[in-house]
Amino acid sequence: MIENNPEDDSHEISNLGHRNDVDLNAESGNGSGEDVEENDGLRFNDCGVDFETGLVPVCEEDEPKTYDEVMASNEARKWKEAVEAEIIYKTMFIFQVVLVFVTCPTYAVEAFFLGITMHLSGQFEIIKLEIHKIGHDEKVNGESKKIEAIINNHIHLLKTSMYLENVFNSQILLQLLTSSMLVCISVSGYQLTASVESGDGAMLVKNIGLITVMLLQPLIYCFAGDHLSSQSEGVKHAAYNCQWYNLSAKHAKDILFIIRRADIPVKLTAGKFVTMSLSQYLDVIKTAASYMSFLRVTYS
Repeated sequence: MIENNPEDDSHEISNLGHRNDVDLNAESGNGSGEDVEENDGLRFNDCGVDFETGLVPVCEEDEPKTYDEVMASNEARKWKEAVEAEIIYKTMFIFQVVLVFVTCPTYAVEAFFLGITMHLSGQFEIIKLEIHKIGHDEKVNGESKKIEAIINNHIHLLKTSMYLENVFNSQILLQLLTSSMLVCISVSGYQLTASVESGDGAMLVKNIGLITVMLLQPLIYCFAGDHLSSQSEGVKHAAYNCQWYNLSAKHAKDILFIIRRADIPVKLTAGKFVTMSLSQYLDVIKTAASYMSFLRVTYS
């Protein structure tokens, strides 16, 4: 009976693993037994039988490793361009992130302003509808309460519009001046003129889009101010066209006071001296076009 010696079995397994490693090195073409293979700047690294093998980058011996060595090398110019490009990229990235956090509250305020203005315009429209119903009720007490409610609501809307004007007139002025300057004498207007002269279609489309966005912000304020003013002025026409002749002399005088008060429409201004309306927006566009024509003549 033949007994198997465990020590002999472990010795044979070790020899077998060693022979397999030698065969792998022979197939890879390394006759010296070194388990390293270089291929296009990558080194084949074998970490042993208990680890996986992989490709790791190789640092060439003559490659510069410090800033002084880089500046003294033959490719110093390329390294400088790469560093400058990275600095510009990171700077622009930080600037755009900050710009997002700055502009988001601005757009939120503009949306809030537009919402309040449209709400006030709708309330003026409701008052006009209520005025049209005057004169159809035969009860004197009913007409008196109705006229009293209309006057109170009208006074409340006029005060709210005045508060809105006091709060937003400085911001409207700043936005109007900023948009006009950016469109007229900024880089955008100059680049648009340059792209037209050079025939660069891509740059032309880019600058047109940028200027359109810049002109959109003053349009919001001008449209809101014009719409609110027209709706408040419409109260006067509604009171004049109602059936006031069916009312008593006292109530007819109340309608006259509504007409006189509504004769002064609500106005949203920029800095208390420029009325925001669509006609004012056209003046801004005309001024911008004049400056751009001046830039075109100067550039050519």
